[in-house]
Amino acid sequence: MSIIYSIIIPHKNCPDLLQRCIDSVPERKDTEIIVVDDNSDPSKVDFLHFPGSDRGNVKLIFTKEGKGAGYARNVGMDAAQGKWLLFADADDVFVKNALDSEMDKQIDSDADIIFFDVDWVNVDTGDIRRNWKRKKMIMKGDKETIVNWFRYASRQPWGKMLKKKLIIGNNIRFSETVAGNDNYFSLLSGFFANTVHISHVVIYKYIFRRDGNISTNINQETIYAKMNEASKRNDFLIKNHLSHWCTNIFYEYYFSLRIIGFNRIDAMTLLKKYTPNRLLPLHLTGFLFYLIMRSVYHWVRSRSIASTSINHCNRF
Repeated sequence: MSIIYSIIIPHKNCPDLLQRCIDSVPERKDTEIIVVDDNSDPSKVDFLHFPGSDRGNVKLIFTKEGKGAGYARNVGMDAAQGKWLLFADADDVFVKNALDSEMDKQIDSDADIIFFDVDWVNVDTGDIRRNWKRKKMIMKGDKETIVNWFRYASRQPWGKMLKKKLIIGNNIRFSETVAGNDNYFSLLSGFFANTVHISHVVIYKYIFRRDGNISTNINQETIYAKMNEASKRNDFLIKNHLSHWCTNIFYEYYFSLRIIGFNRIDAMTLLKKYTPNRLLPLHLTGFLFYLIMRSVYHWVRSRSIASTSINHCNRF
């Protein structure tokens, strides 16, 4: 039987979570799971009993380069045999029966990419939410704007099915960086796709972990890597007359820089360097307006809390 789905999972030092991810995918002859280990630490991983080694549809690839998730995903793509590519993080899971009941309906779709919905799960609190930007766009946007948002502003590789011929035919690769490696990949795949389909069915659960999820690890190296990728995205969008979808780097990274110790002036100076000249007036003005409105909101809120406290005390 030919392979329909290739599910690619980069992994490093979280075998129990990887096992959970693998277990969320049914064992089918038309589905291959490709796990690419990014030079995990032997003290944290039992390589003799590596997750997935007891399943016939799991292909294990062990790399020693330690180049990160982007490199691991590229290795996985090179080994994939399926018609459709799907990506998962090792600490996430697919929704139960998502492949059998939902993705199978799209096997013969003429679309190059099928976007599904995703549950965002906070493992510390158990709270589940959806991508508010996606929800806002679907509620308020016209059909063309909605489709373009998914093409040019949806940055994650998971929660979607991509035709392998789209990726191979356009030589689309993940950036081999410590963070943000999926942003440019997602942009290029959306740009070159002839047709995309949007489904509101949830097939995937993205798990927040304070101790290990890359999006929660804020340090100078990861912030600089993300800014470089954002700058590369913006340059591509401007070149192709799609500047409306450019990332406002001030809004995205100012507060992260402040968290790691940059003062206001140094943070703003650095962000200016990463912003194209033609976008600088619009993005800087928009961000300064946001800061003003944010300050006003916190001032009004503090006054309201103070007033409530005074009224409460006056009762006694």
